[in-house]
Amino acid sequence: MRRKTDNVAPHEVTNRYREFMTATRTFSHITDLKRHGRKLRDLVYASLAVLCPACPQPDMNMEPGWRERNEELRFLDALFYAVDGNFHANLKDKRMDHEDFPLSKGAAYFADETAFAAFSEKLPPLGPEPSTCHKFEAMGHGPYWGKVSGTVGMFCARHMMVMPGGHVDLQKGERFINVDFASVSGLQRWMDLLLHYSAYDVNCQHRLYFEERLEKLWEMLEDSASAKLIPRKDFPQTIAGVGKFHALGHNADCRTRWGFGLQPGSNQVDGEAPERMWPSVNALGTRTREMNPGNRHDHMNQHYGDQNIKRVHNMPRYLCRKLAEARPHVRRVTKTLQKLEKVIDAHYGPEKLQDWRQEEEEWMKKVIIVSEKKDLPNLYDLTPRSAKTMKEIEREIEGKYATIPFGRDLAGVIEEGITLQESKIEILTAVERHKGEDAVNEMWEKFEKSWKTWQSRHANTLSPLIAQASSETKTEATDNVGDSDDSSDDDTDYQPGNTSDDCTSTSDTSTDEMNRYDGDLGTHVNASGDSDFGDDLDPQFKDGSDDDLEEELFDLEQEADEEEQKNMTGKGKGKGKRARGRKQPTRKQRSERWKAINDIEIILPSSLMMRARQRECMADAVEIEIALRVGQANEALTALRTHLITSYTFKNRAPVVDQKKMKQGQYMSTRSKTVIHSKDQKIQGSANEYRRAYSALISLGYEDKENRLKPLEKDDIKAFVVSMGDQELGYSKGNVKSSWIWQELEFLDTDEVESQFSEYSEEVVKVHWFRVSALRARWWEEQEVVLEEMRRTVRFFKYHHWIWLERGSARELEGLLGEAAYARKQAYRYERLIDGCRIMFQDIPEIDTMNIRHYAKTKDGKWIKYVYDAESITYVAQN
Repeated sequence: MRRKTDNVAPHEVTNRYREFMTATRTFSHITDLKRHGRKLRDLVYASLAVLCPACPQPDMNMEPGWRERNEELRFLDALFYAVDGNFHANLKDKRMDHEDFPLSKGAAYFADETAFAAFSEKLPPLGPEPSTCHKFEAMGHGPYWGKVSGTVGMFCARHMMVMPGGHVDLQKGERFINVDFASVSGLQRWMDLLLHYSAYDVNCQHRLYFEERLEKLWEMLEDSASAKLIPRKDFPQTIAGVGKFHALGHNADCRTRWGFGLQPGSNQVDGEAPERMWPSVNALGTRTREMNPGNRHDHMNQHYGDQNIKRVHNMPRYLCRKLAEARPHVRRVTKTLQKLEKVIDAHYGPEKLQDWRQEEEEWMKKVIIVSEKKDLPNLYDLTPRSAKTMKEIEREIEGKYATIPFGRDLAGVIEEGITLQESKIEILTAVERHKGEDAVNEMWEKFEKSWKTWQSRHANTLSPLIAQASSETKTEATDNVGDSDDSSDDDTDYQPGNTSDDCTSTSDTSTDEMNRYDGDLGTHVNASGDSDFGDDLDPQFKDGSDDDLEEELFDLEQEADEEEQKNMTGKGKGKGKRARGRKQPTRKQRSERWKAINDIEIILPSSLMMRARQRECMADAVEIEIALRVGQANEALTALRTHLITSYTFKNRAPVVDQKKMKQGQYMSTRSKTVIHSKDQKIQGSANEYRRAYSALISLGYEDKENRLKPLEKDDIKAFVVSMGDQELGYSKGNVKSSWIWQELEFLDTDEVESQFSEYSEEVVKVHWFRVSALRARWWEEQEVVLEEMRRTVRFFKYHHWIWLERGSARELEGLLGEAAYARKQAYRYERLIDGCRIMFQDIPEIDTMNIRHYAKTKDGKWIKYVYDAESITYVAQN
């Protein structure tokens, strides 16, 4: 640019880069104003946004009688929207112009910045949202950085259009109150509709207390200037679901009750539109994170507008493709369902099918109500006699101990104590892996707050029982002092030192009992109730042989010593010589901070010595912890199996992917190894959580009558091998023992198969019918929705064609011939889009483009039909 100005002495040209960028930004904004026919000042909500032509726009593209549709067809006029957060679209925490404001303030795709700033000042301190499912990064359980950690935005779930006013900045995670503000702001245009469908990665959590948060939000808005900018409107009925891709990260109950494939009227929407939009925004983020706040919003609004325009122009072609996909599926699935129902009629009678239809109808009525979802049965999956999860056990305990004094409180204290133990280990792991001072401090602050609250509850519930048990134990020891020389060692009722000496400071009889229960794992339980594995630190998982012992990251001295001794004595082929000169493994040196955190005591019944635990006063507490530990062990096993399967799949796939993408350099290979390493850490984390739960159960004297839970050895941590090429040498001869974690195939129990087969086979048929019926319903809904979207698209284009013609005529009368000419140019653009619809839809008998009329509402509330007259280049109103 300097050489363009003065090629002889470009160094003498004044640097005008800042002025140039300001001019570019201003020019882009003025261009937007011109294209939308807006004035420079007093811009209102959505005045600079490109709207979706296929979505319902109450004042533009809907038939006058849409409110009178039957309730089962309301999905045809529903708004389908998706919400998601993006943590790549962040803003660096650096010096910037805080007075910089967006030129498009509140008129494009971001919520009004003034309203949101006033609202943000009243927000409570940040913290992760409570979860009844998994710990999602979106709920504050992930890493974030920057002055603005990202954005949360709203999109049209069916067409990937960015919705006006539906984007807000995030301070850290996707705090639900921020998502609520985005919803209130972004849905203003559509509050008059009768039905909404909401897609969100964590809707199973977000919707639980949505109404309560909404009331608080309106209270906060009423006390600020935001009340004028965002008027209060009641939300219509909203059917909420989780996107189909993200549903795989939820537990089984969420996938059934919140999955879009089973929600009535949800057609084939997958709820993942934002994920397809974010890649382009991520590329933009490398620039916008360096900008001032106002410029950043203007730049992102320009990008969103460009994306929307491209989709508007491509909408007729897109809808034709969706209809071409839906119609064959409707025919195919309908035929399949008819054949299946004939077979059911023949084998079980028509009454059975009628019962199933009634059951399906009742289920469909309840699944759309958030309060009914919790206890809703799963009709779309077999009901295995599986191990109970911790949540199921918690509900049983809550009912069982409700009548006992402090029963529920006692159960809550023990449950929270187990959670605190796991949180403590997470912090120790973060310290050990050097995750960063800020991250560790944040984890510690949350833990310390919960721990102090728990201590006060512990003092009123569990501590008195422990004190009573300790007193009784000491009294018995005093009474028997003449009978045993070493009985006085039983004065210590829990192990405060986390060493083997503390664990064996009991009488001979007590030592034998401890070895009987605790010796199976070769570990002990410290005062915190944690396992001795890895000094409370979850070690990393790494595949390796005995030859690679030094390189393994397991910090288990006992296991390392045993392996080393095995190699030194020459056991195992060819390993003796290599092992002779091996350096003896030593325990890692821990930091002072690590030691301080590890010294925190979280005392539970499993932390006590055997004699104290066996006191009658401790019976309920021991029983409660056993039940909770069983649930914890089962969940840890489930997580371990899942991580093993996904790790096995990725490890076998990653080398192939890396070879295909080798031309891209070392990055892809390094990334694959990073993912594998992360997955290995998760595997070992789940394995160690199971070991801690199992160790506690053994300490509590748990008798596993069903033999579900067993010691988890290192060799048990392996995937279920499917490929013959991946099987170990000797597998076919039975020399290689398979892991016990893959042996739970309960419904094939030979003692019960014959008696249960009839009932089981009927259940299989029932589940199959429910699934096929749901699939047929979703594809039929997809077909009908696409046809309605085609009609709405034509009306939308005709509406804007009419608007620009009216605007051109008005400007011509005012003598503004330039504006009149531009208005007619815009009208011609929509005329071309209408003609494109006519060509694309000509083979669809349900769509007659030329006879689809545009309707507009008059001031007195009446709908008038407008017919375009080509000769007069105007629309003529008809009743």
